[in-house]
Amino acid sequence: MDGIEQGFSVGNGLKLHRTKGLIMACKQGDNETITEYYGRLKKLWDELDKFDRQPICTCGGCKCDLNKQLDNKRDEDKLHDFLFGIHSSYSTAASTLLLQQPLPSLNSAYSTLLIQEEEKDDDYHNPPGKLLVRTLKHLEKPDKIFSIEFNFHLIDLKKKKIELNYIPAIPLMKEGAMGKMVVFDSCIYILGGVLNRTELNQNKAKYENMNHIHCESSKYCLVSKRWDAFDAPIQTEGCSIPDTTIFGKLYCFGLPWRRPMAVYENGGWKDLKLPDHLIHRKISYPVIPDRINNRYLVYFYDSREIYAFRPNSNSTATASATAAGDWTCVVDNFNKEWHTTVAVSGNILFFHVFRLHYFVAAYDMSTNKWLEIVEDFTRVGATVSHFSHMFTLPENHDVLCLATGLPSTCNNPAAVDILRLRFNHTSGSNQLTLTALDYHSYNLPIPSRVNDFLLL
Repeated sequence: MDGIEQGFSVGNGLKLHRTKGLIMACKQGDNETITEYYGRLKKLWDELDKFDRQPICTCGGCKCDLNKQLDNKRDEDKLHDFLFGIHSSYSTAASTLLLQQPLPSLNSAYSTLLIQEEEKDDDYHNPPGKLLVRTLKHLEKPDKIFSIEFNFHLIDLKKKKIELNYIPAIPLMKEGAMGKMVVFDSCIYILGGVLNRTELNQNKAKYENMNHIHCESSKYCLVSKRWDAFDAPIQTEGCSIPDTTIFGKLYCFGLPWRRPMAVYENGGWKDLKLPDHLIHRKISYPVIPDRINNRYLVYFYDSREIYAFRPNSNSTATASATAAGDWTCVVDNFNKEWHTTVAVSGNILFFHVFRLHYFVAAYDMSTNKWLEIVEDFTRVGATVSHFSHMFTLPENHDVLCLATGLPSTCNNPAAVDILRLRFNHTSGSNQLTLTALDYHSYNLPIPSRVNDFLLL
């Protein structure tokens, strides 16, 4: 050890052990910026340097540049500390940095993640999503066969603009023929009774060239820009499909005692067999796609249970198939009403109901507890209204979008109001923070009434 200063004393051992433990436990919090996290970590590094001064070559004849090698090794250790504790939302970027040969410097990795944080923050305030709004308009000549029609408008959440009549309208015979609107495989589907097929076949002469539009279900191809007929699963007693949703494939849920669960694949529908203990059970609308966990959440209101349905990657319907996937009970006694304005992110269910104690209620399925809500609406003001739809953005799973359509009155146009809320919740905590990001209103033509929304 001649010629090398160690710079370490036995008395520093306990402090060194404590500091290294704090560095290993240092993680970026959900509400913490990268700069704040880096600052906490740097203080610990500085403290470590005081107690664990690395060896320095003093022999004067060293030809291997040991001092520089030791500096590089310490910098590499700090790089691993930094990337190990970075928030999970940056895990892909951290993995990419660690795959580089040679490894980037700590400063280079820090700068790279700062840029990504700025881009991510820009997505919060200028989300890339687009929202299709379907409105219902009563035609001026009710003596015609078609007394109402669907109109479709597109809201660009990033540009904060609305494009009216984005796709061709669909005339309807009656208001009850609503159907469920979903998007799948570059097509928009309206499933469940746009026009009764029996009525159509009996009155073909009246509909002339419009037969391809007015079927029990219809689809609009975003590529070819045209409407076509689409066969929905067989229904009974004229009931429409209670809920249809998407997750890599097209699944239909709803009334198992009247119509089987079904999946659309390879150009056709296949019935799926529910587990025996779920047959004849009553499903509550809506079924919620949980994109983070790659599953659907299904509420059975006759037992107050919430089940997670996770489709198999290769789902094929056979006589012994169990809905071509796994059914798991995740909540065995949901102690509140299941409302239609609901969304999910991870293990948190969000509900928005008029006159709730909180503007948005949050239920943690991992602990089976309702969370305490801390609300901050200072960005958009104190006035908030009742919303009819709630969803998360695919790009930002910690942002809730609430949307509502205000009907037109007299000469005032209808409006679509959209409120975006960012939420923060630490696992195991009983508190969740809601922060309003922005609030925008978009005018629609007179007369019209908003029917539903679809995130494209």
